[in-house]
Amino acid sequence: MKQGQVIGQALLFVLGAIIFSMILIYGYNAISKLQAVKSEVCLIDMENTLKNQVERVRASFGSVRKLDLSVCPGYTSICFIDTQDLLSQTTGNQKALEPLYNISARMADAVASGADQNVFLKPLSETPINIGTIDIDPPEFLCFEKIESSTISLRLEGLGDRTKISRWNLL
Repeated sequence: MKQGQVIGQALLFVLGAIIFSMILIYGYNAISKLQAVKSEVCLIDMENTLKNQVERVRASFGSVRKLDLSVCPGYTSICFIDTQDLLSQTTGNQKALEPLYNISARMADAVASGADQNVFLKPLSETPINIGTIDIDPPEFLCFEKIESSTISLRLEGLGDRTKISRWNLL
């Protein structure tokens, strides 16, 4: 084997290693983007399911429906807040909301500022979720902490102009 052939083979191995590593990096980036899109689609699907069911029950006064909601993977808790009633009780004072209702600063800030959001996820979602006019018994919010089965059961009751949300409890 001549010296020029050895150098040529070494260059081919180096070029092959560079191409191989570029393919690995591209594949990793593509899979990461796909995972991000998948979690975003799951969040949008969950929001649409909630909105549709709340809207469907709202219109028929007195009707009660059970909703088994699939919570997207990665979220450990979900909270529903009756922002209208909560704001009327505290006159929009965010500092009064946190200790009084033991809710997070982010939720209290969103409620006090009049943000268009009444569903909060933990860890925080990028997109605010508003499912329409809801009613929740005092203390005006309902949280499901440490979601393990990724499904929660909600009781939706139509009140004509809004939907009452509570836990589904079998008596």
